[in-house]
This record gives sequence, C-alpha cells and structure tokens, in this order.
Amino acid sequence: MNNLDLLAIGARNLWRRKLRTFLTVLGVVIGVTAIIIMLSFGLGIDAQNQKMIASMGDVTTITIHQKDQYGGYYGPDMAQQTNTTEEVLLDPTAVMRIGQMPNVRFVSPVVETNVTLQYKKKQSNVQVMGFDERYLEEFGITPAEGRAFQQGETMTAIAGSWVSQNFWDPTQTNYYGPPEALDLMNIQLDMVLADWIEVQQPSPFDDPEQQPSRPPAPKYKIKVSGIMSDTTYEYGHTLIMPIGEVEKIKKEKDAYTKKLNAAMQQEGASGGFMGDRQSQGNKNKYSRILVKVDDVENVESVQNELRAQGYMTSSLLDIATSVAEQARVIQMILGGIGAVSLLVAAIGIMNTMVMSIYERTKEIGVMKVIGASIANIRNMFLIEASLIGLLGGIFGVGLSLLGSKLINTVLPSSAMFGGGMDGEAMNLSIIPLWLIVLALLFSIAIGVISGYYPAVRATRLSALEAMRNE
Repeated sequence: MNNLDLLAIGARNLWRRKLRTFLTVLGVVIGVTAIIIMLSFGLGIDAQNQKMIASMGDVTTITIHQKDQYGGYYGPDMAQQTNTTEEVLLDPTAVMRIGQMPNVRFVSPVVETNVTLQYKKKQSNVQVMGFDERYLEEFGITPAEGRAFQQGETMTAIAGSWVSQNFWDPTQTNYYGPPEALDLMNIQLDMVLADWIEVQQPSPFDDPEQQPSRPPAPKYKIKVSGIMSDTTYEYGHTLIMPIGEVEKIKKEKDAYTKKLNAAMQQEGASGGFMGDRQSQGNKNKYSRILVKVDDVENVESVQNELRAQGYMTSSLLDIATSVAEQARVIQMILGGIGAVSLLVAAIGIMNTMVMSIYERTKEIGVMKVIGASIANIRNMFLIEASLIGLLGGIFGVGLSLLGSKLINTVLPSSAMFGGGMDGEAMNLSIIPLWLIVLALLFSIAIGVISGYYPAVRATRLSALEAMRNE
C-alpha cells in the first residue's frame, strides 16, 4: 500500500467515528487557539512598545548628559555608569573629539534653558532647546505645519504640539475644562527671560509694601514659524531655536537672575531665585551633546566607548533592550499557558488512537495476514493522528483569526485600554503569517508524536492473537 491508500483508509476511519473524531479535534482546536491568541497578545504588546519607543526618538542617537555642581548627573541611572573621577566637559573640544570616533556620523550640541512666554494676560513656562540648524531633520524636528527656521534667522522658533495648550492666566483663580489652545503661528509672543515664578503677579493677599522690588526681566518678541507633529513626544512641550540664539538667551537670563538675587538680598528678602541650576558654577558650554551613530548595530559599542571616557550617556537602545527582554518573558509566559491546553489535546489524541487499536484489533490482524508490512500499519495510525492534528490546526487558526479580529475591535475602545496612540488603531493581538504556519506544523507534530505510541503498539500485535481475540 502506498501513502495515498493509507491516507484514504485513515480518513475513512476518522469519518466512521465522527463523534469521537469531533471531540478529539475540538481539543486540538482549543489548544491551538489558546496558544496562538496568547502569543498574539505578546506580539501585540511588543509592537505597541516598539511604537512607543519609535515615537520617543531615534534609536541611533546617543545623548551625553552633563554632571552638575552637586555631583549628580542629568538623565536616568547616570551615577553608576562609570567609576572615573576625571572631569569631562561638554564643550567644543568634546564635540570635535567625539565626532572623530569610529561609527559616529555627526555630533550636535544642545543648549537648554527655561523662559516664560506671554500673550496678553496669559503666560506659559516652557523649555527652550537650541539645535544646530543643519541637523534638525536628522533628529526628527520637522514641522507638520509651517516651516523650520532658516540659518541666520533670529527670535524664530519651532513649537512642540502641546505648547499652545499650556498657557494660563495667573489672575484667574478658577479653571474649568481644558485650556484654550493659542494659534501660535498667527500671534506675536513675548519671551520673558525668567522663570514663571519670577514674572507672575503678586498675590492680592500679600502686603505690597513687603514685596521686594524686582528689576524688569529682559523681554523679546518671538515668532513661531512651525508646529511639530503631535507624535514628536520628546519635544512636545518645547520650543526649538537656533543654538546661537539660545546661547545668547541663556547668558542674558543668567545675568538677570544674578541681578535679581542681588536686588532681593539688598531688600533683605530670604531665599532667592536659582535660575538655571545647570548654569551655577558650571564649566560646561552645552547642556547635552547628541551623537548620531551610523547604524543601530554600533550604538552599544559607541556608547560603551563614551562611558569609558567618563561621559554619562543614555539612549533609546537601553530602553529598547529592556522592553524586548520584557516582551520575550511575556511571550514565554503566555505561550506556556496556551501550551498547557495543547498538552491536554495531545493526551486526547493518544487516548483516541489507543481506543482505536482496541476496536480495530481484527482489522490489524487481517492486514498482517494479507501481507501488510509493519511500516504500513504504523504509518496508517500516524497518518490518522496527524490528520486529527491538521484538522485541529486549521480550525484553530481560523478561530484564532476571528478571535484576534474581535479583540482588536472591542478591547481598544474599552475604558481599560483607552484606544491607541494618537487615535490610531490599537492592535492588542497580532497574528503574523509565520505564527500561522508554525501553529499548523506544531499541531501536526503534536498529532504525530501523540500517535506514535499507539502506532508502535499496533505493529506489535500478533496477527493470530489479533484475529482470535476479536
């Protein structure tokens, strides 16, 4: 007998015992569906994490942070990166030296400070970041509306998508509902070189005679030339300006802060205004340095070299590595839960095939008498078991696809999940083609493995004993 004959016999035997076949296949369907859905949840979580990381910035960018005067570091988990006590500065020399390192495409310094924007009675405290105009697009700073500032432009900025919603009226005591967004590109803003606490109006409950006299803060007119996309989370609450402009602003603001502190001390007021903490006794020229690496494969080596030189660094690769490890653990746990159901299904297949041997003992004896080989008998039972696995796999995949569609339709809109990022469709369950193929192959393999013991047992039956016991 050839394999086609054995396939026909196996299909006929399964059809002859429809109820038992149905129940056995149902067990495989449940197992396959469980393992696919569980793994699809893990893949969905991983995909959402990757989207989140991509929205935070570029994985090939390394950020070098500066050390402050108190011995701490700006950035996450900076303190334990290096044991070196050598002082490393973020200055033009560092930019030049880092730019000559292998696998580094370019280096861009960044200068940061905080200012207060004013429009009529409203104000907003925002961070201003100074970038080299040549590298704006490289760092994802591309206006979704308007245009970027051009080289040589003064007091022109690109605003983050949420800057327009952060204005408030300090004279208003009650706020109801979301703040009114300003049309930043079509209004003239005042940039006050002071923190918001330095420019807000005195409380009406304070004694005016007890208020220290304050020198007026420097103020400039500023033009917003473009608004960034709301997917650019890293700069959502930030103004982006040419680095030269921000250096001037920072220097003038620091001078004003010193003048303000001196005036308050002269008045006998306690405390004072710190201004930019990073500016006090700080020898660094830049707030941070951004290093663009040529390929994601080289980020780790470049980052390790920078840390060996004493620089405090961070990158999205650190987050991506941690997230990927967590996703693998989640997939293993969810896959293990689904595998339990498939194990139960495998036991069901084995039980069905063993019962089939007892019911077909005479048939096995007759086949041996008429010349069927041991391989024929073994393969007949293996084919039947694999057919059960295949049918369970096919229906399990179909049920999984329907379940995944239902999950992605119902759950993201529920209050528990709150929808996807920026209103996009949120796929909590993802079933790629490779998972479908793997599930089918795995279900067939489960059938073959489960049917192997009954098949071997069938080949060991004595033909005469089989015909006599029947």
